[in-house]
Amino acid sequence: MLVLPLEGPGAEVYSPDAMDAVDRFRSDQGWQTSVAGYVDERTINRLWALLDEAGKANEVRTILLELARVSR
Repeated sequence: MLVLPLEGPGAEVYSPDAMDAVDRFRSDQGWQTSVAGYVDERTINRLWALLDEAGKANEVRTILLELARVSR
């Protein structure tokens, strides 16, 4: 399983590894695109649906909210 950094160098870079992971996911869904790493609304909705089915959506939301929190 690919683990992407959430902090530190490279955390804000949409890397080739991340793009490949998106492409594999889209291919697994039977969706094709000519744009490498393309993330659209359908992709996001499907990812959230699968996270919800796995019981992990709330955990991921918590992580994302913490990452997006503004520190002053």
